[in-house]
Amino acid sequence: MNIVVVVDDFHGGAGNIAQLLATELSASHDVWLVLTNLHSPKRYPLENIHIADCNLSITGKNKITGLISSIRRIDKLLRHEIGADIVISFLDNNNSLVCLSQWFNKTPIIVSERSNPLAIYPKAPWDKIRRIAYRRANVVTVQFSHFAQFDNARFQKKCRVTSNIVQAPPCLKKEWTSERTRFVTFGRLQDIKRMDLMIDLFDLAQQKDPSIELHIYGDGPQKEALQRKIDSLGLSDKVFLKGYCNQVHQTLIEYDVYLMTSLQEGFPNSLCEAMAVGLPSVAFACHEGIVELCEHEKSGFAIPEGETDAFVEKMLFLAHDPMIREKMGISAQKISCQYSKERIMNQWQECINEVVK
Repeated sequence: MNIVVVVDDFHGGAGNIAQLLATELSASHDVWLVLTNLHSPKRYPLENIHIADCNLSITGKNKITGLISSIRRIDKLLRHEIGADIVISFLDNNNSLVCLSQWFNKTPIIVSERSNPLAIYPKAPWDKIRRIAYRRANVVTVQFSHFAQFDNARFQKKCRVTSNIVQAPPCLKKEWTSERTRFVTFGRLQDIKRMDLMIDLFDLAQQKDPSIELHIYGDGPQKEALQRKIDSLGLSDKVFLKGYCNQVHQTLIEYDVYLMTSLQEGFPNSLCEAMAVGLPSVAFACHEGIVELCEHEKSGFAIPEGETDAFVEKMLFLAHDPMIREKMGISAQKISCQYSKERIMNQWQECINEVVK
């Protein structure tokens, strides 16, 4: 088959899973990867995959004209330039455009929600556009089963679960003892990740154990504000903004405990990558799927939202007990089997088989 995978960019969780999916499908199909807002380099080789930069732009005074133009551009690309037999689209706005572009033909469409749709909604008018557009989709995939309740369970009957692939890392953590415990996190420096809250919680923890450190990897609009916060708290020798890193696994094994304070996540790739190499974690359970990933008191601690004292307590608990870190870290490594490429590709193949039939 001629399969088209649509995503905005190579960067980010959706971009990563789109590249992995395209790579796996290319073993037995002709695969196109269509980027609607390309601005980052690819993360994977993508051999034998056709790349198309669609470069959609719905801005300016007349957004209706831009919307119609984008729909026509996608239709021309999918039907006439590529000749798609099936389309798999990632991210809600892309999904809506794809569905509307194929409204009058029978090309099978799978659309995929890659955030928590119970908590994160498309901005108006995209919320109403999605409600109409998803009627055209054959299957809507979500990352956890309870996400199927989004939009008052309007699309529950056509929802299927396709989790993210957690790749087996090229290296595993083998030493859990260290002179000083170093906490680490990966994520874009933006409001929803609540790195400012993480710094505040670390400050409380280091007041009881001055030897600990926090290293934050990532970039984003909050970088300067976070650095000012670090300086104002007198933590410049304990909290470090490390910038963007593309050697994720090799970097993670140098640390002891992974932290996540996000207000919302879909399927948190960075948390899973940290678990896969063998780091125990302390994470706020911003939705019940986090507990499925980070089993409380087995592979880490999934802290109920708002319980900041408990978060700090578990940080210190792991900092002071390398044997527990090792036990939980070894348990955490199992996540790459639970969400292996083979298992997740079976989920996708079931969806493809369903829509093709």
